[in-house]
Amino acid sequence: MKRMHGLAVVLLLLTGCASAPVDMSPRIDYDHGTDFRIYKTYRWFDGPFLPGDPATRDEPQYRTVRDAINLVLREKGYDWQQFSPTDLVFHVHSGFDGVEKPESWITYNWYKPWWGGYGPMAEISRYDRGTLVLDVIDAKNTTLIWRGMLPSFYTPEGGITDVETLGPRIREVLKEFPAAIR
Repeated sequence: MKRMHGLAVVLLLLTGCASAPVDMSPRIDYDHGTDFRIYKTYRWFDGPFLPGDPATRDEPQYRTVRDAINLVLREKGYDWQQFSPTDLVFHVHSGFDGVEKPESWITYNWYKPWWGGYGPMAEISRYDRGTLVLDVIDAKNTTLIWRGMLPSFYTPEGGITDVETLGPRIREVLKEFPAAIR
């Protein structure tokens, strides 16, 4: 009987050491002071993109993600106007493997995909490896107003983890993004 009790304790301890499942649920954050009712049009960020970023380095894969997002935005009443002045700018980027080296650059208060003041800067940007990050920027004020993140969206090699669930996962992260008021 003592042996069975000891075995049960060992099994219980080993079970406690097992790795927890990866949380793949979307996360969002936004500026609660923003009046989303004023936004009706958007375009996609056109660079510069982070070198080697899985979200933007492969054009067909980038278009697949962008088109899935466009479908949801169209259903919510937004108009995509890539080459006209718009209310919003959408940008996707992702987490990297390991620590990224600091990057020095000159900015004129534009997005890369973080915000900063005028002049020389150094920046380190990190997200969990494989996370799809969807940023929404107020085009007039150049401020980040909404961010959605989908963990484990990209494989370690940079491909989409599960193409079959891409649409539903995009829909889930945008579920609480406000609809355009017409």
